[in-house]
Formats: sequence, structure tokens, C-alpha cells
Amino acid sequence: MKRLLLALLCTVILLPSCRKEENKEVIVNIEQTEYSLPEQGGAVDIAFVPLTSWEAACTDSFVSIDPSKGEASKEEVHVKVTVDANDAPYARAIKVKFVFASNTVDITITQDAMTPPPLPIDGNMETEDITEGKPIE
Repeated sequence: MKRLLLALLCTVILLPSCRKEENKEVIVNIEQTEYSLPEQGGAVDIAFVPLTSWEAACTDSFVSIDPSKGEASKEEVHVKVTVDANDAPYARAIKVKFVFASNTVDITITQDAMTPPPLPIDGNMETEDITEGKPIE
């Protein structure tokens, strides 16, 4: 009986040490994670080699991602993130989240605020060039 308990105890102690090590391999390396765009909008190209399936998402309606998901590959993948023009008087920060198995990478795209149109002088739609003091034609 003592031998059985001893054998069982050794098995319980040694079993965890036989467990396969978790894979600590880097699943993806996205070198650039911050971009900036003018108020007119535009697109950024995000390149990476995915060693696992992946998905990209953004909750903003003025952002499109193409492609938005893919499979593992040894080839470089290019994802185009397109941002519409910013018609707000303030700059905005856009977050795009890439998910690779259990890893996530956040991409931040900052976009300039809309430049307001020149203000009319004396109620008419003619504006004045303040550098010369002459009406703009």
C-alpha cells in the first residue's frame, strides 16, 4: 500500500514537469503603430507577416479596412485602412485593433481637424486678404 501511494505521489509530482512548454513564439510584428492623416482623409498601409489567423476592426463608421481578416502566412500581408475626411472642428484619434490568436496590436491614426472657411466681412461673401488689405478675387 505504501508503494502504491509513493508511486501515485511521484506520478502527481512528475506529471506537471512533463507538460509541453507553451509556444512563446512571436505571432506578429507590426513595426509602425502610429500614423497621421490630413483633414481630407486618406489611407495607410499596414504591413506584417501573420503567423496565425488574424482580424482587424474599428468601431468608427468613417473607417474602412481591407482586408479585415486573414489566415496565417509566411508572406507579408498589406492591410489598407481608409479614413474619410474629417468635417469636425477638432482633430480625432482613430483606433484600429488587430487580433492575432491571443495577441492584440492597437494602431492609432490621428487626423487633423477641418480648417474652417474664411469668415465674410461686413455680411457679404467677399473676404479680405489680411496680408495686403485687398479683397480676394
